Amino acid sequence: MKSISRLKLFQLFFLVFLIYPFNTSSIGAPVIEKTIKQYAQECSRKLGDSIPDFDCLEDGVNIPIYFKEAEVDENSEIENCDNPTLIHNVKAPCATGSRLGVMRNEGSKVISVFICRKYKHRPNINRYDDIAIIQHNEKTGATCWYQSGEMSNGGIDSKIKSPLKSDMVNESNTIKWETPKEFESNKCVACHTSDPFIHTPYLRKTLKKELYKIGHNTIDSPYYFPPYYFPVNKQWNNLKHIHFKSPTPGSFCTKCHRIALNPNGTGDCEKYLNDSVGLDDPSSKHSRKDMRWMPPLSHKKTPEELKIIMDDIKNCCQNPNLVHCEAIPISGKK
Repeated sequence: MKSISRLKLFQLFFLVFLIYPFNTSSIGAPVIEKTIKQYAQECSRKLGDSIPDFDCLEDGVNIPIYFKEAEVDENSEIENCDNPTLIHNVKAPCATGSRLGVMRNEGSKVISVFICRKYKHRPNINRYDDIAIIQHNEKTGATCWYQSGEMSNGGIDSKIKSPLKSDMVNESNTIKWETPKEFESNKCVACHTSDPFIHTPYLRKTLKKELYKIGHNTIDSPYYFPPYYFPVNKQWNNLKHIHFKSPTPGSFCTKCHRIALNPNGTGDCEKYLNDSVGLDDPSSKHSRKDMRWMPPLSHKKTPEELKIIMDDIKNCCQNPNLVHCEAIPISGKK
């Protein structure tokens, strides 16, 4: 009887393995890979709210593009602008017509922010090249991400089905949500390293309209990804930020902001540190000098002072074990 029971147990385990393939590249125990619908269901339970259907056009606001401080018509084509998107490898960083929207149920601590991006000129056409959502619980810090897959040249329709309905078929050019395994490789946290929301010049004017809905993160705001969502990438599970143990030039910035790094060496130290103070990126044809957003005018610094501050921060980013600094985890209420 014992041998029969063990055989049946083995057969059952093998059947489960075939149905639910395990990912063995995890930093811990093997986990079951999830569909986007399963992921959205888990996020809804963990965060306490869910992503509804939405319309980029009706539920979002236009992200205005500026040239020489004048707003460009959202159906116009422009090559250079004051506030290009800072996403690298985009052929048209000044493309007009992208939209941003904020979704929050009354009294809820969960905020969902969507962006419908255009990476090419699409005049008078409500089609988009990229849809992304950040779902964030402001109390616990738990955060989930949703990213659209590639579509045809016709773009993605304005009417977006919730990831919870990912098995439903809509009209032509509807959205296809990537699975967690697929969009994990896009390294969302390579940019959103210290906080869920990034306030750059690309969104500055839009955020003035929507800022009261999103709010500002502080150095103590909780922020984390429950480990069973993204178990295969250490980058998603070990976020840290620079802390100065005593007043130094670099602490001028960290009094208000987290400056984060992660195990792969990307994060704020690599990307937004230079962008924020206007240090040019050699890979971009757009000058950062006229785009800088830090420090604010009320804390204006000379170029020489900024260099001293940046050098101090970069030194700590490269070696967090220096006497005056350390890397401490960004945590949440798990």
